[in-house]
Amino acid sequence: MKKLLILLLALLIAGSMWMLLAKNSVSSSTSIQAKLADVKDYTYYLDKGNDAIGKSMTKLDLVIVEPLEMQQKYIVNAQKSGTLVYGYINVMEADKWNTALYQQLKEEDFYRDKQGERMYFAKWDSFLMDLTSTHYQDILLAEIEQQIVQKGLDGVFLDTVGNINSYLPEDEQKWQNEAMLSFI
Repeated sequence: MKKLLILLLALLIAGSMWMLLAKNSVSSSTSIQAKLADVKDYTYYLDKGNDAIGKSMTKLDLVIVEPLEMQQKYIVNAQKSGTLVYGYINVMEADKWNTALYQQLKEEDFYRDKQGERMYFAKWDSFLMDLTSTHYQDILLAEIEQQIVQKGLDGVFLDTVGNINSYLPEDEQKWQNEAMLSFI
């Protein structure tokens, strides 16, 4: 649990750094980093919001939302109450339900095993991606710009990063981990 929290905070700080670059606002980033240090209560909402969720969001230090699903009014209200709102971005998987992103993918963007097969996750209806693909990285950056920066979220939560170590053979993890560090 402690490792998960440390990873979460590291990714949130990386998100804050991204927002610093995106907004060119030193004071905004400093404020966000200070708030991150004090985060005690957090959760995530990956579906559409409703009034109960919107109210709950205003009482937390941090929420992670699916920016394609969460309505802007709940995001704005949470931020007005002092809640940090981070947008969830699926990095190592491409969800087929996210058709706008999925339709931009090229064959080179998908991870392929030693037999040349794509890795499919039936539970999530998604495919494992190859972060060494610069085309895929460009798609992710555009997604972050559109879903995080343009919607005024406080940062980005990069999820499924652990897929590298969980699903790839050891000899292939190094390249994907280096690509992840470069991407961040």
